[in-house]
Amino acid sequence: MVYLTAQEAFAAFEEQKFSRDAETYAAASEKVKRILRSQLLILDDLGTEMTTGFTQSALYNIVNTRLTERRQTIISTNLDDKALAARYLPQTTSRISGEYDTLLFMGEDIRAIRRSQRYN
Repeated sequence: MVYLTAQEAFAAFEEQKFSRDAETYAAASEKVKRILRSQLLILDDLGTEMTTGFTQSALYNIVNTRLTERRQTIISTNLDDKALAARYLPQTTSRISGEYDTLLFMGEDIRAIRRSQRYN
């Protein structure tokens, strides 16, 4: 099982692609391999990263590879379907909306609740 934020996942793909240092490249390549091949990937906070062509491509790679290889993936995001479609490639959002179950979690922000409890 691999748990990481979308920012961490995309950073690994960037390091693998652009690193000129052999050790950094090797470490990033191993992380990318774990992202793509783990039995379960939990990708947290999708949509908090700076969206670029590179991150869109990396997300497509993650989603498509894991679907093709029938590997389990959980993606958490505060974005709704419309916001996902506006931010990412149509091919990616099609796969996410067509192949993933959506579970909505409603409630108050736990961080705000904890902060309020500290000061009351």
